[in-house]
Amino acid sequence: MLLSSATLGQQVVALLDTESPVEGVTSGRIRPELRLLAAISHIRGGHLNPTAGDLSVTAGWGYAGRAGIIMPSSGKAVERPYIPEELPTFRRGEVRKGCI
Repeated sequence: MLLSSATLGQQVVALLDTESPVEGVTSGRIRPELRLLAAISHIRGGHLNPTAGDLSVTAGWGYAGRAGIIMPSSGKAVERPYIPEELPTFRRGEVRKGCI
């Protein structure tokens, strides 16, 4: 269990290092269950139109607090249902990685 914990810790460290590539996550052959994450799409379906403001950041992400400290804002999150191929792909990834 100690070795498993150490391996998991190494993976977490690698993922938190934004300057280094992580095989299967940010470089090389990306794991199938990760390819679906953060895929950019229009909330109403169809194509994105950057000139119409589809890529504009309009939700607040933070504000200046006392002594120049940046405080988080509520932001904006839009929940959507899973698309048909997402759940089976996530499940296959869980099984392959030994999560279930």
